[in-house]
Amino acid sequence: MIIKKINLYNFRNYKKTEIILQEGINVFWGSNGSGKTNILESIYYVAYTHSFRTLNDVALVNENSDKMFVEIESYHDGLTKLFSLEFSKEQRKKIAKINNNKLPKLSKIIGEIPIILFSPETIQIIKADPQLRRDFIDEFLYITDNSYYELLLKYQKIISHRNYILKKIKEGKQNSNSLEIWNEQMINFGTEVILKRVNMINEMNKIISSYFPEFFYKINLSYNSKHFNIFNKDEIIKTYKTLLGLLMKEEIVRGITLFGPHKDDIDIYYENKLAKLYASEGQHRIIALILKFVQAKLLKLKKDTEPVLLLDDFSSELDENNRKIIGDLLKNIHQILITTTSLNNIKNLSVKKSFFIENGILVEK
Repeated sequence: MIIKKINLYNFRNYKKTEIILQEGINVFWGSNGSGKTNILESIYYVAYTHSFRTLNDVALVNENSDKMFVEIESYHDGLTKLFSLEFSKEQRKKIAKINNNKLPKLSKIIGEIPIILFSPETIQIIKADPQLRRDFIDEFLYITDNSYYELLLKYQKIISHRNYILKKIKEGKQNSNSLEIWNEQMINFGTEVILKRVNMINEMNKIISSYFPEFFYKINLSYNSKHFNIFNKDEIIKTYKTLLGLLMKEEIVRGITLFGPHKDDIDIYYENKLAKLYASEGQHRIIALILKFVQAKLLKLKKDTEPVLLLDDFSSELDENNRKIIGDLLKNIHQILITTTSLNNIKNLSVKKSFFIENGILVEK
């Protein structure tokens, strides 16, 4: 798939803007704060129905407007498709459409636009909280597995309700029998979440070993769970039932669910060492970048379509050797959108189209 056109209406600092893109590398350059990242954010917003920079949709609407609208025109296998997402500040409501047909659920648009995003925040998956690493795997599963978004949403609602019941039991307002139906659902949905995550990690490891053997970066992923060690369905269910007996009293005292995929982590190794402890800051950046290329390759294989790669300020802290490595990888990507403060940062890349941005105004160069 390629993105042919982006239409922005009152999105961030863009009042009404049409952007025509090409295959290959498209570059948006200008000073910090000019609105470069907003372009990539708008694509991500339609693809995932939320921003990668804020959870506050109101912040995305131009300050002098009540509504904003993003429309993406794509092309794949001879077909043109329109995807759009609209948000109203007054109604606090989003409307998603495909080919101008309103979707019954926002989630129906997720997975329709195959994109892979690298931003400076991506580096945090290496060293920050486990939640970011869970999100890293979960958001990729959203676009490769049509059932995963709803599965995870159901699991999260089950945990939320189970926590509510645990607090009521602690207060003496309910008895432990009230948990039985929620325990059963937690086991069923939690087991599926774990299995899908572990399978995705295994697939990413296979891609690294199969398609990236020439690199000296020895990157490997591992699912890290404090309570689950053997990742087949029967063993996970067995462990769940054991933990329910062992941890129930403590869960009631604390009023929260103490085990399950919402507590797990994904370990990222570099040269057989835990990257968050032993890799340098520069290595964190290159590891995160390569993991995004791994996802792009896997997405292409699983969905039989070329993903669009979004790179937000990826090159500013790379040395020349690593820039060359990433440049060679970019040659295998059908369409790439890059933001940078200076064209000198990407001087070794073959750019098809570039846009200079200043105060939300694009000028094609």
